[in-house]
Amino acid sequence: MIVEVSEDLGPSLDIIDNVVCPVCGKQISSKFLPDMQGFITENLYHNGNVRLVSKTTLECDFFHFFFEEEDITLEDPHPLTAVVVADFDFFGECVSFEIVDIVPKRS
Repeated sequence: MIVEVSEDLGPSLDIIDNVVCPVCGKQISSKFLPDMQGFITENLYHNGNVRLVSKTTLECDFFHFFFEEEDITLEDPHPLTAVVVADFDFFGECVSFEIVDIVPKRS
């Protein structure tokens, strides 16, 4: 999933495919994956006094808890890690956000 940021429109999603969970093999809809708003804006920027000014790889832990194809909550939700490549401008604003891999949560 790639997020490109437009000055006029804000973040816009360009969703290519649903992701297959590496633990259970079921699809994870993009709306249940970490996104730029929650991952960068709410978690990273919220801490304050930190400004990233280059391209970097980040990891975000989340739970796979819903199977959208059957519209059910999973009986056994499991933790996953999204590996994200994000690019920041010289002002510390995130200008691109791409989930490059989903793996079982790293201990």
